[in-house]
Amino acid sequence: MRLSMLLLADYAAADASGKLNILGAFTIINARQFPVLHPLMYLVMKFQPELGEYGDARQLQVEFLDEDGTKLHEITGEFHVPQLMSGQRPELMEKSIRLRTMGLSPLLR
Repeated sequence: MRLSMLLLADYAAADASGKLNILGAFTIINARQFPVLHPLMYLVMKFQPELGEYGDARQLQVEFLDEDGTKLHEITGEFHVPQLMSGQRPELMEKSIRLRTMGLSPLLR
């Protein structure tokens, strides 16, 4: 599985048709001083599964590290890659994770 997009945003959700809506993608996080607590943000990811991964369950692990490589936060979970139907074209998978009161260091500025 290949990660094709990873970003932080103020909000992300899929609508009724499955289209991903992203609001306020972060390029810079401004704060008077660091570390700072950010009350709410979303980690948005898009994956391209390999053909043999459709229909399988996959583990997801996201680690947030400080500038010295020390683990600050870890998110783990499992998601299911839908089975391809006959004649269906492989698509990108989208996942978004809501993050609350995430501590941010100067590394993310």
